[in-house]
Amino acid sequence: MKWTEEEIASAVSEGTLNVLSLDTSVFDGERNRFEHGLLVRLRQFRATDVRVVLAEVVRREVQAHVAKAAAEDQDKLRAALRGIGLTWQVASENRDSALKNLFGDETPLAFAERRVGQFLADSGIEVIDCAGRVRVEDLVHDYFMAKAPFGRTADKKNEFPDAIALRSLEHWAEETDRHILVVSKDNDWVAYCATSPRLVCVKDLAAAIGYFQQSSAAICLKLSEMLESGTLDVEDEVRDRLAAAVDGSDFIPDAGSEYSFDYDVVEIEVSDVQFQEQDDGNALIVVERPEEDVIVVAADVEVTYDVTTSFAFSIKDGIDKDMVPIGSTNATASVTIVARVLLTFEDVRADTPELWDVEVELPKRYHRVDYGHVSPSFERDWDDEWMEPEEADQG
Repeated sequence: MKWTEEEIASAVSEGTLNVLSLDTSVFDGERNRFEHGLLVRLRQFRATDVRVVLAEVVRREVQAHVAKAAAEDQDKLRAALRGIGLTWQVASENRDSALKNLFGDETPLAFAERRVGQFLADSGIEVIDCAGRVRVEDLVHDYFMAKAPFGRTADKKNEFPDAIALRSLEHWAEETDRHILVVSKDNDWVAYCATSPRLVCVKDLAAAIGYFQQSSAAICLKLSEMLESGTLDVEDEVRDRLAAAVDGSDFIPDAGSEYSFDYDVVEIEVSDVQFQEQDDGNALIVVERPEEDVIVVAADVEVTYDVTTSFAFSIKDGIDKDMVPIGSTNATASVTIVARVLLTFEDVRADTPELWDVEVELPKRYHRVDYGHVSPSFERDWDDEWMEPEEADQG
């Protein structure tokens, strides 16, 4: 069902919309950070009338994504240790011991099961089983009729997990006579919910949580107005945290050249920070009120990074076929990213609330930076003063 923001806020306030659910795209957008950021804020609903439910298919997909990331990083570490074994002459038993100390006997799949299970338990999230809730004939009908979440593209068969998840949620909502506020960035989920009598979809998790924090809206509005007027002193701290956030990301140069080259990112600096307006025209959304005098708000911040990269160029020797260095250059290019920032304020009823904590998360790990065409710098440095050679002694 497609509702306006006002209709959603009214239904939440009246208690007729008090179930929240997330799809896999939301977890991916939060990079499966269960202990930080927005996902950990779901714990606040555990002892309230608001229920948080998750389709079994979504749970399995999230678990698979966590296991895949864990396995990939584990493989990278093994490869790095093999390299260290060669260069530092570290014995294989010492390398194996290091891996054992880090991971024990736990496999990536077992790790993912444990971590996701702990998150669900800590948050009080109920998993909705698909067994007995989804009829195969309904799925087949929707598939051949190209109804949402199935489309008319060649890969529409990939939408079967989404279809099972959505029908599971809808069946549970009908069974319990409830409506569910579904959070999804997936357009197929949005399309399905638009025709469902029980499912209401929004794309942003912070906005969804904010609907359940309407009693704190006035304080959030005050903070937004202070931010806009420049009287809320947060930008320097946010800028510092955004600068530190690059440690968890990789910036990959996109560049073209007539020569072969290797690259090394040597410096990343924050050059600009802009708070973005939310759908209601304000910059901040309240996502938690853990105490009477404490509030947590979310903001979307557009940050521009200046990324300086050193390029080392080489060509292939026509005789022995070795790669011969021919020079290098440094180049700087900019990339703009929208980051999610959580700000925790204390003394929220004071004229100037105190910023207590800042959490920053970049939306993804890998960011491509466009350098265009690059080539070695062949210019000589003429800054040194020219010295005439001394005349030889003719005597």
